[in-house]
Amino acid sequence: MLMSGEYQNYLCTKCKSIQSIKVDSKNHPVEELVCPECNSKELFKWNPKKGKCPKCQGEMELDPDMVIMAD
Repeated sequence: MLMSGEYQNYLCTKCKSIQSIKVDSKNHPVEELVCPECNSKELFKWNPKKGKCPKCQGEMELDPDMVIMAD
């Protein structure tokens, strides 16, 4: 399935999950930021290149087999 629009990664500081949230053309979330896992409103932008794994604090690894294609 192909989703339209841009998504950004957000970190929930309560349950330490990463959520992809749809944003508008100004990079603002299109709806209220609420974690679907725990209903917390404590979500902050997360960059996997700068951050560590939020659950174990380990280094993030690139998955060389991942391919994203769209038409």
